Amino acid sequence: MSAPVHSRFATTDPEQAQALIADAYADNKLRISGDTSNFRFQHERWAAGMMSVSLMSNTLTIAMDLQESDPPERGRPRDPALRGR
Repeated sequence: MSAPVHSRFATTDPEQAQALIADAYADNKLRISGDTSNFRFQHERWAAGMMSVSLMSNTLTIAMDLQESDPPERGRPRDPALRGR
């Protein structure tokens, strides 16, 4: 397994936060509500191969509608080329 790659994004601009979420997570509808004068947003991601973990924190209320995708088969890679190895 490759070493995890870490990325971090932080902003005080709600529009930048919305742009990051729109780019990183397809098929979503993000709504930010509340007083944006002291807005803070942070997104961190650790990725290693086909596995990744993301953490998101902010100072406002965020509502997000995501389209659910089919989960991969347990114990089997999504990539058919890797199956059977």
